[in-house]
Amino acid sequence: VLLSGQLPFTEIYNETKSGLASTFTVNCPFCGKSNTVLTSKTHRCGSRGPNAFDVNSRAALATLNAGIGHTHLSTITAALNISSMNHVTYKAREREVGNAIEKVAAKSCLKAILAKKKMLYKVLESSPKA
Repeated sequence: VLLSGQLPFTEIYNETKSGLASTFTVNCPFCGKSNTVLTSKTHRCGSRGPNAFDVNSRAALATLNAGIGHTHLSTITAALNISSMNHVTYKAREREVGNAIEKVAAKSCLKAILAKKKMLYKVLESSPKA
């Protein structure tokens, strides 16, 4: 029998924190079955190991964009009364988003080089020949 409805917070009996995300284990009050509830979507990062939580990767990306690091992120989350991610998790997510940023930057640079090269050819073709 499949019942639809909300799982009450009062039935949470376990929480596992993974950086800024949590995994709750909640008992269904109707059937007694244990349910796992994630507070963030996940994604595959690499060929092995557990999935990474999106919120942790986004936090690492935001710190890189803002020019800050793990210590500043921890200060911000502490001011918001949110537990932060440890430095190992942060570093792994920083490497993940750093690699993605480098790939995008390389494509962007190549595109700019090709555009400049095309523009140069046009200038050389239209210039008077000596």
